[in-house]
Amino acid sequence: MSTAFFYDDLYLKHDAGAFHPENPERLRAILRGLKEAELWDRLIHVPPIEATEEQILLVHTLDLFEFVRAASLRGSYQVDPDTHISRHSFDAALLAAGAAVGAVRGIMENEFSNAFAAVRPPGHHATPNHAMGFCLFNNIAIAARLLIQQYKLKRVLIVDWDVHHGNGTQDIFWDDPSVVYLSLHKKYHYPGTGWEDETGSDSAQGTKINCPIANHSHYMEAFRAGLAKAEQFQPEFILISCGFDAHENDPLGNLGLTNEMYSELTQIVFDFAAKFNHQRVFSILEGGYDYDALAKASAAHVQVMLNHS
Repeated sequence: MSTAFFYDDLYLKHDAGAFHPENPERLRAILRGLKEAELWDRLIHVPPIEATEEQILLVHTLDLFEFVRAASLRGSYQVDPDTHISRHSFDAALLAAGAAVGAVRGIMENEFSNAFAAVRPPGHHATPNHAMGFCLFNNIAIAARLLIQQYKLKRVLIVDWDVHHGNGTQDIFWDDPSVVYLSLHKKYHYPGTGWEDETGSDSAQGTKINCPIANHSHYMEAFRAGLAKAEQFQPEFILISCGFDAHENDPLGNLGLTNEMYSELTQIVFDFAAKFNHQRVFSILEGGYDYDALAKASAAHVQVMLNHS
C-alpha cells in the first residue's frame, strides 16, 4: 500500500472572485511541489467522486445544500465579503467533499495506507447552515461523521493546524463526544472563535481542545500539549485540516511555521496514531496562500505520509 492523492482539475474552475487569495494557483503550486520533490510518481492517484446529497446532509442542513446549488446555477453569488459562489462552485464543492469520503473509505477498506487531498473550496469554516470564510461544505466534518456512522468508530480526532480556527467544524461537533477536535490557530485572528474555554457541551465536555497561539516559538509545545489532552479519548482515526497559512511566508496568516515544522507536525501525528496501534491518517487542504510555501510545505507533509505507507 502507499499514500493516495486525491485531486481533480474541476477544483480549478471554482471561481472565488477576481484577485481572491483562494484561487486555482494554490493547487497548481501543490502539484508542482510534489513533482519537483519527485513524490508524484510514488503516489496512488485517485480521482474523487462527487459526494451525494445524503453525505452532505450528514453535517449540513438541506437549506444550505439547496442554497449552494441554486447560487451556483445562478452563475455568480456573493455570500459574504470573503465567500463567492460561481457556476462551477457547487460541483467543485461536491467533489471536494467526495475526496474526503473516498479517502477515509479507502483507508478503512485497506486500499491505501493514508491519503492527502488537494481540493477547493476548503471546508472548516462551513457551519451546519452557513457557507463562510471561503468554505461551502465542511469536507473534513463529512468524513468524520461517515467514520462514526458507517464504520462505527467510537472516537475520531480532527487535528486542525490551519492558521484560522475551524469554527464550522467545532460547531458541527459541539455536542458530539465521538469527535475530538484539536485546533491550533493564531490568537485574535479570523473568525474570532477558538478560545481555551470552548471545550464542548454536556457529554462532549473536553472533546474540543483549542490552542490560540500568539508566537510560533511555542507552537510545537502547544501541539504536543493538545495531543496529550486528546490521548485519553484513544482516537481510532486521525483527520487533518491541513492549512499551510501558518507558514512564515503566508500573506494572510504568517504565524512563523517553516517547511521543516510541517514535516515535524506530520511525524508527530503518525507517532501519536501509533499509540493506538493504527496509522489511519487522512489530510485535506484548507488554507495556504503563498505559492512557494504551498509547494514546499505540502511536499514536506506528503513525504512523511509516504514514509508511513
